[in-house]
Amino acid sequence: MIKEEPPHPRNYVLLASAYSKAGEEEKALCILEDGLRQFPDHAILMSEAGDRCKALKKFDQALHYWEQSSALDPEAIDTRYATAFYLMEQGKNREAEKVWEQIIAWLLQRGFDVQSQWPMRELEKLRQKTE
Repeated sequence: MIKEEPPHPRNYVLLASAYSKAGEEEKALCILEDGLRQFPDHAILMSEAGDRCKALKKFDQALHYWEQSSALDPEAIDTRYATAFYLMEQGKNREAEKVWEQIIAWLLQRGFDVQSQWPMRELEKLRQKTE
């Protein structure tokens, strides 16, 4: 598919998704990294590469991709959630708190008061653990 059509980030994401669903995370990551060589500033490719790295237990690399994705597209909040959950899984609670605070600020700045309630509860639970 990628060779038949003009290069487009969507094609890399779709092909990588198919490999991922087939349990071929390494191949999926290679495809996404190929896409990033052509489209180095594409936030969705970065985010997807982070997800594949997490699945492969390449946690530092996952964080790197998610941070780059967030920097490229500050309006996409999904990588912030992925980062917060990853940090919590790794027991990096202080770092996770900062990310939850960023998520809450992002939501409140956009008027998503109701949607911010759950992240606020997650932050409070995390703070109780770190006290």
